[in-house]
Amino acid sequence: MKLEKLLIASLLFAVYLLIGGMSLYSASGQANSTQTGTPQTKEAAKIQSVSMSDALISSLSINPEKAGGKIPSLQTSSWLAASPSAKFNYLKGQQDTSADELEISLNLAIKSNFQRDIDQKLTSLDLKIKQQQTNLKKLHLSGLIREAIWNYKIEKTKLDYLQKKENILHKLKNNQLKLIDAGEASAYGLLLIQKESNKAQIDMLTSRLKMTSWMEQYTLVTGLSEMPEIIAEKQMTIVKTRLTDHPDVQLLLNRWKQKSLNLQSSSSDAAPWNMSFTAKNTETLNVTDDQIGISIEVPLSFVQSTSQRSSNEWRQGKAQFDMDYQLLMLKLNRQIKQLNGQSRLLSKKEILLNDSVKLSQLIMKQIDQFKIGNEMNQELILRRVLEAIETKNDYAITQLLKLQNNAMIRQSAGISL
Repeated sequence: MKLEKLLIASLLFAVYLLIGGMSLYSASGQANSTQTGTPQTKEAAKIQSVSMSDALISSLSINPEKAGGKIPSLQTSSWLAASPSAKFNYLKGQQDTSADELEISLNLAIKSNFQRDIDQKLTSLDLKIKQQQTNLKKLHLSGLIREAIWNYKIEKTKLDYLQKKENILHKLKNNQLKLIDAGEASAYGLLLIQKESNKAQIDMLTSRLKMTSWMEQYTLVTGLSEMPEIIAEKQMTIVKTRLTDHPDVQLLLNRWKQKSLNLQSSSSDAAPWNMSFTAKNTETLNVTDDQIGISIEVPLSFVQSTSQRSSNEWRQGKAQFDMDYQLLMLKLNRQIKQLNGQSRLLSKKEILLNDSVKLSQLIMKQIDQFKIGNEMNQELILRRVLEAIETKNDYAITQLLKLQNNAMIRQSAGISL
């Protein structure tokens, strides 16, 4: 019996098919081939100041992707719908005149053109989703960096003006002590000055505590101990915002496309073609017959159809996607409009405070004249001096809040550093 020859011929035939026509590729390997180089931690030189983008790069370097979150590399075929299967049949005749049969078949499930097209789209979507997840991470880190830097800058400005206020109060205190020693003033004015000085020192302690907290957040996120000097970002208005480009929106859209394509894989158009290669040996009364054949089973899908379960799953998924999309767009639009309203309010406030600063300067000149003529009491003079300082402080803070508001608009629009 030519059993050995039949086995060798059928195995060589199968190996030829697998090597010559069925190249396997690694989908995840292709996805990882476009990865960018790992950024190195920024050790900022003292000569050159750190920039906002440097802070983000440093943050990405100390917050890498977790090893546990990486998807293992899986081998998939470009045109096999399932792993090949082999079938062996051996029938031994019970009579002398009965035939002995040995049949070996190799079964292949070939992907349809529709399924291969879906696979290509899924591979492309997988790359896009990974990139959007990276963009979303950049945006999240940018938000933390912006929050820390701008709040630190605001508290630093408050502290500077409080220090100026304390310096002026210290001078007034010394002058008041001289007047008291000369018997030209009572202790009332000194008590008022000391009270304001204590309040200023308490406010300074509060600002220093907040500055320390924001610096700790900045260092924790970026690994840097130096903040950028230039922090103002390009002006952003509500007209220029394109929320459809927001990483959250893009990720939601592409994840639904991915789910929709996976559901389409269960439709009749995606059904595989079944191909079988068969080798058969029949031996009867010392007469041997060898046969080799091929069979192809092609699904006839004139109308695209799918299971009721898949259809229900698609409708539920589409309804959930529509709701999530509407809620996300509503949330982003509301954030942008609120920030835009704050921007208009801050602009009006800035104009009024600018006028108030000019008025305070005129009042201070008048106070000097009144002090010479002794036409105003000491308490009123002190109040006017402190109001002038606070007005300048409010004006400086408002200017910073406008710049911070612009940064928050960019953050809400999905623009990272």
